[in-house]
Amino acid sequence: MGYLDDFAQMGVIAHMKKFIFLMSISLMLAGCAGTQSYLRILENNGTVTVDLSDDPTYDYKVKIKNAIDFDWSGDNEADRLETIDLMFKETCDHIEVIDQIPIKTGKYNFPRGDAITWVMKVKCND
Repeated sequence: MGYLDDFAQMGVIAHMKKFIFLMSISLMLAGCAGTQSYLRILENNGTVTVDLSDDPTYDYKVKIKNAIDFDWSGDNEADRLETIDLMFKETCDHIEVIDQIPIKTGKYNFPRGDAITWVMKVKCND
């Protein structure tokens, strides 16, 4: 049965190498939080979306999922507001978040709890 143990060990080693590789990539990306590049990552993976408003009292509807990364959390209001600022700082002189509405969209597996999408109503005051 020695050869079965060798195969089992090879599987564990392969998984460990994959884990170390993924952790390295994650740590590199965590260093990007608060940058335009990181914002593009959040948009591309669907964590952050933006649409024009259908209501004249604000300009944009930004949806932010309560995803968690090493240096960013959609549950953290400061991180959400920083994301809004980063999105619109080039196009708006003054950004105002009119409202933040949490919408429960399901549950995460243990231990995270509720899956929440924050709907942020954003006004661009020039």
